[in-house]
Amino acid sequence: MNYNAEDIAEITGAKVIGDKNQIIKNIAFDSRIIYSTKNTAFIAINTQKNSGEKFIEAAIDRGIEVIISEHHYQNYENITWIIVNNSVESSKNLHSIILKILI
Repeated sequence: MNYNAEDIAEITGAKVIGDKNQIIKNIAFDSRIIYSTKNTAFIAINTQKNSGEKFIEAAIDRGIEVIISEHHYQNYENITWIIVNNSVESSKNLHSIILKILI
């Protein structure tokens, strides 16, 4: 996968706050297992049982510069935000694109 933030926003029907040209090659779903932050976005998936947004700070602390989230938190500087309406549906859209690339 090799997209920029604007491409991901188009795929997910989102808006970008920050650097629209930020390259994204990987997407992390779990802040505990982020091994490489270069060109990696963290998607904060919110479900009825849990909010991935509570792990945004941990992802940023590990060096993530692009966050895909339902909310924009202004207290983090130099972060590109891709603000989606529904993180679960956006995750599904991204997965389908990745699968098409791999097949």
